Amino acid sequence: MSELSRVEQEGRVIDDAAVIVHPFEDRDLEAIRSVVAAGLIERLFVMVWSPDDRIRTWLDSAGAVNLHTGVAMSAPDLLMVAAAEIFVYHQYNGLSSGPGKDAVVQIVRAFAAEGYPIDVDPWLRAYFAAGGTFRHAESIARLIKEMATGVKHRVTPRYGTNIVATLRDQIVDPDDRTAPASPSW
Repeated sequence: MSELSRVEQEGRVIDDAAVIVHPFEDRDLEAIRSVVAAGLIERLFVMVWSPDDRIRTWLDSAGAVNLHTGVAMSAPDLLMVAAAEIFVYHQYNGLSSGPGKDAVVQIVRAFAAEGYPIDVDPWLRAYFAAGGTFRHAESIARLIKEMATGVKHRVTPRYGTNIVATLRDQIVDPDDRTAPASPSW
């Protein structure tokens, strides 16, 4: 793991395959995420300890091939990824309180009203696909688990009731190069 941190600091690319066994600590997970996001590693094998490990959700969001099944998980829902970009925008102050919490709770509620599940895994996959960090993934997971059990969070209204429709209108068709590059809110 210390080698991955050095790779990122030096900006060099690892041409060989890297093997990481049971990464767990936030700093290790974040080192893996940032090296992959920066394109500094060609091939990566990650052995997970449990199906519930956070790294597994991140791997699924990145399109990694599960060697047990031989296939990659389907890409996260583009509409959920667009919504998760709002979470990423708010992660500078944290997502467990204030505007970050407001964004997560209101958007997940709006999507639930449209028939989307209040389920941690698809939301975290979308969050990681949007560029979210491991540090704040725990806050999102906690809020969504609480919402699924019926907790009614108090939040300051920040988004209109039509946030899902607004995001849907702004999603870029990958084949349409004339559309704006990213949604705005």
